[in-house]
Amino acid sequence: MATTCKDDSLSVSRKCNTTGLVLTKIRQRILSILVDSSVPLSAYDIVSVYKEVYAENIQAMTVYRVLDYLSNADLTHRLNYNNKYVSCSHLSCCDEHGMSQFFICTKCNKVHESPLDDAIIALIQRHASDIGHEVVTPHLEVEGICESCR
Repeated sequence: MATTCKDDSLSVSRKCNTTGLVLTKIRQRILSILVDSSVPLSAYDIVSVYKEVYAENIQAMTVYRVLDYLSNADLTHRLNYNNKYVSCSHLSCCDEHGMSQFFICTKCNKVHESPLDDAIIALIQRHASDIGHEVVTPHLEVEGICESCR
């Protein structure tokens, strides 16, 4: 994940308090697993890590519900490329960062999140509108090969 703004538990708690989000123990643990991961994780990956780290079993359906909650709260992002999840790289520095672009290395699976410029977002929305479409995916994904893998 990008190192633009790394997780800061206090900032996440503050964001939850100001927005009315409830960060239960399980939600906090799953978010921590994603923050600590260097690659995107599937729900089943999270089940495995959860059992290893916390010595407790968790059902995949529970993980999916938590991931939906965290994604709707903009604390995590679901990547369409591989149906895996990453923590938002802007957890501690901003409440809202607009549309993101994700650069995904197809060799090592590392992901770098970067906010899209407002002008690009407006251009995408205008082009979509011109052809009768509405943008519903809140981010763009770009596959490539990172500097470390080249």
